[in-house]
Amino acid sequence: MGAGMILSGTLAFSRDRTWSSEFSFVSLQSGRSVGGLSSLAGQFGLNLNSLTGGSRPPEFFVAAVLTRDVLLPVIADSITVGGRRTSVLDFFEIDGQTIAIRLERGLMKFRNEVLTVGVVDRQSSIVRVTIRTSSADASHEIAVMLHSALNEFIVQSRRGQASVERRYARERLDSAAATLSSAEDRLAAFANRNRDLSASASLELQRDRLQREVAMTQQLFSALSQQYEEARLREYLDTPEVSVVERPFRPPLPNSRMAGVILVVGALAGFVLGVLATLLRDAWTTGRDDDGLTALVAEWRMLRGRASRVHREFR
Repeated sequence: MGAGMILSGTLAFSRDRTWSSEFSFVSLQSGRSVGGLSSLAGQFGLNLNSLTGGSRPPEFFVAAVLTRDVLLPVIADSITVGGRRTSVLDFFEIDGQTIAIRLERGLMKFRNEVLTVGVVDRQSSIVRVTIRTSSADASHEIAVMLHSALNEFIVQSRRGQASVERRYARERLDSAAATLSSAEDRLAAFANRNRDLSASASLELQRDRLQREVAMTQQLFSALSQQYEEARLREYLDTPEVSVVERPFRPPLPNSRMAGVILVVGALAGFVLGVLATLLRDAWTTGRDDDGLTALVAEWRMLRGRASRVHREFR
């Protein structure tokens, strides 16, 4: 037990100090981010509630933080630690023959060791991002850069989607305009040829059909015009899609080394090992448990044989 406490104490107090900086945010609801522009555009028949693309689930932002597009600009940047400017790669002592290899290794380190991201509360959809490094300054500055990179990624993603939608809506709008113009020309030509329709029921039916065609084409043209204008505005909208709940901060205190927990676990492990060692020594010395040990070894060999057969069958 004493040896276990000594070993666990050495392990606990030999761990490097770390500092964590975190920030949290929540996705904006549809239409909230456009503010007074929504009511102004509504006077012209535009629905700006769709400009932000709707409220995305928090899992989208959890995945977005871990993407290369968000992390690589941060990893390739530099930070100020102890009054000295250094690259993020040099701060984490990431080596490699080429810059591409170093960036890839830095990406793996961020995902596996430096960065923690998850949904704090499922009901409120709050997402929390935590940066853990060996420096309070580094943790804070990396958290600030990551928050900025995430906002930029979201805005650019929305603009790229809106650009594709705008081009598609423009093509459909041009086609609808040509169709509408053709329908209006046919209706005008029919009206010029047939001034008096009272004597012919078939001419009245033909006129009604042409009028319905013009009305339906006009409705399609109006809908496509609205879709095109919304996509065009969304392409240039730079309003963030997330609302910050907690901004990145410089941690005043280091993270706990969990020394007390490690000492307790070490003491319990030492106690258990001590008891087992005593029992094995007594069994070996007196020979009272030879039959039990033999049965235990036989059972272990049988289980190992079964596991090997199952492994060969499913391999």
